[in-house]
Amino acid sequence: MTELDRPEGQAESAPFRFHGEGGEFFRIWLVNLALTLVTLGFYSPWAKVRNRQYLYGHTELAGHRFAYTADPVKILYGRLIALTIFGLYLFAGLNPVLGAIMALVMLFFWPWAMTRGMMFNARYSEYRGIHFSFSGSALEVFFLFFLLPPLTVLTLGLVLPYLLGKQKEYVVGHHWYGRQQFEVTMPVGKVYAFCLGFGLVGLGVFLGALLLTGLIGTLGDIEQNPFLLMAAMVPLYLAAILVFPLFKVVLMELALRHSKLEGLSFQSSLKWGRAIWILLTNQLGIIATLGLFIPFAKVRWAHYRAETLMMTPAEGLDNLVALQEEELAALGAESSEIFDVDLALGL
Repeated sequence: MTELDRPEGQAESAPFRFHGEGGEFFRIWLVNLALTLVTLGFYSPWAKVRNRQYLYGHTELAGHRFAYTADPVKILYGRLIALTIFGLYLFAGLNPVLGAIMALVMLFFWPWAMTRGMMFNARYSEYRGIHFSFSGSALEVFFLFFLLPPLTVLTLGLVLPYLLGKQKEYVVGHHWYGRQQFEVTMPVGKVYAFCLGFGLVGLGVFLGALLLTGLIGTLGDIEQNPFLLMAAMVPLYLAAILVFPLFKVVLMELALRHSKLEGLSFQSSLKWGRAIWILLTNQLGIIATLGLFIPFAKVRWAHYRAETLMMTPAEGLDNLVALQEEELAALGAESSEIFDVDLALGL
């Protein structure tokens, strides 16, 4: 938006941009996949770092690009620790007493591992030379993500939307940029409306699939031709592969629109029709190519998400960066943590 296009009194926004290309990222992704398979998974930490470095390095905000600077060796250490503990859990299952003890250990290990993963990824993500960080605790993760979700059954799921909002507030609100913390307050009413809408759509699709199945059953012989049943389940299947990605997008969209960073706020021009089309065709492409479309899907979504996202006001971003540089210079370099490893097992 130019100075002439912007309405009088409206602050200028700092735009996000993504400069990656599907074919370029596919070559990196394919080499990473091949090396991971050849090394029986040993190369996966290096694959994770290379993939993230490409996606971060091609994401731009107000003329500056992000960076991911993690050490793959630390990721490898973390995965070896996690796999060792998981192996001990499986081995202990052969003995009822040891199995019960290890189950209790795992109950507290996974919240801690989840927290360490978020800390690690934030610590090695940076923008204009300033690192992000995460200040959450394993105890909070245990309550919000492991203890409370099963208890929502006691309320027939009525408090689940509220809990989902609190989970998103926790993850976003415990991230920092330099020495400034993100602020986010999820609107309870909008979260409930969103969950109700998804629930009604899911129920409608399920009932529609049942009706279609019954109709096909009356017109044809499903037992003799199972392909008729498969055709009847297509709408349900398409909805299933779309619901989870769209669910995450909507929650993140709500969080972004209600997040602030030292006076800066996010603005989004995301169009739901376009977003659903990209997510759906991405899922279909991944299925049709047996996973080879994954890098193209990531690039397509990154392009659209970036072009619909801005930070306001633009001048506030430069002021914030300058403030962080002054504070960090006065405090000196951050001290490295003794147990600085990534315990996340995903690629």
